[in-house]
Amino acid sequence: MSEPTKYYSSRQEHMVADYLVWAVVSGSGARSFNPGDIRSDDFLGECKTFTKESDDVYCYNSVWSKITEEATSVMKKPVLFVDNGTQQSQNTWCVVPERFIASAPSVNIMDSKVANSLLKTSKTRVRFSHMNVKYEFMMYRRVVNTDMIALPFHLADTNVALISLATLKLVLEGDVD
Repeated sequence: MSEPTKYYSSRQEHMVADYLVWAVVSGSGARSFNPGDIRSDDFLGECKTFTKESDDVYCYNSVWSKITEEATSVMKKPVLFVDNGTQQSQNTWCVVPERFIASAPSVNIMDSKVANSLLKTSKTRVRFSHMNVKYEFMMYRRVVNTDMIALPFHLADTNVALISLATLKLVLEGDVD
């Protein structure tokens, strides 16, 4: 018997919150007065996962717009957490406003041509292959000699960047050599 969808969502929310030392929002964003799934002093996060492992990962315009509006309403920065259905930190990606990454000088931003080759954009979403992005990040790390890499793209008419969960943690902790 398979677990309900909420089981996987809750698992992802707790994993990300524990990894970043954030808090899981009571009711997980189900109440308008308590938005988002996870939060810190400065960020409001929305978590999206699958009930089974998949190579395709999706970032929906509607989800980004929602978390951006909610974060703005509580004076926080938005972040969208997506994974490949494993609910594991090493397979979790973060979508953040590009301006946030621009303020972290140790994060190396990949060429937008790379994004165009890796990301498949439609009117409602951006889709990417988890394994292809992970491979390109690994190869790029060898070139720039840093683990802190961002892939710029557009989501819901916003300039955003895709970073690993580990990179977000390093940036938040200030470990940016």
